[in-house]
Amino acid sequence: MDALASPTVSSGMLLVEIHDGTGRCTHRSEHKNLITDVGLQGYYGQVLTAGKPALPTGIKLGTGSAAPSGTGAGAALGAYLAGTAKVLDAGFPTVAARVATYKVSYAQGAVVGGPITEAALVTDAAADATSDAAHTWARILVAGVPALGANDSLTLTWTHTHSAD
Repeated sequence: MDALASPTVSSGMLLVEIHDGTGRCTHRSEHKNLITDVGLQGYYGQVLTAGKPALPTGIKLGTGSAAPSGTGAGAALGAYLAGTAKVLDAGFPTVAARVATYKVSYAQGAVVGGPITEAALVTDAAADATSDAAHTWARILVAGVPALGANDSLTLTWTHTHSAD
C-alpha cells in the first residue's frame, strides 16, 4: 500500500448488491462509512516498520444500531450476525489512484434473513465471532437493505479514497 503513504483526506463508501437466483440485481445501495482510528492508523502507518495494525482480511455483518465512531464501542460491530464472517475475494484488496478496494461475495443462500443493519471491515475475518474495535478498520450502519432469501446472493464492495485535498 505504498501508494497510500501520505494521504490527508480519507473517506469510505460501501456498495451493497443483492442478486436473486437468476442473477438479476434486486437491490443496490451505496452508503458512506466511517474509517475507524485503527483503519486510519493502518493507512497512515504504512510508512512505519512497527506498531501498525494488521491489514483487513474480510468483512463481517451485524444487526446493531449504535452510531459508528472512531474508537470505543461504536468502532466495532454492535451485534454480530453469526456465520457472516467472510474473507476477501481473491485478488482483493486492490489499490489504484489512491483508492483501496475490498470485496466479499456471499454465495446464494449463504446469508438468509435479516435485516442486515451494519457491516465492518476487519482484520480477523477467519473468526466466526464479533470483532472488537482493535480489529476493525471501518464500520457502517446500512439502512434499507432488505432481508435475504434462500436464493439471494450478496456482494459488498468497500472503497476507501485518499486524497491530498
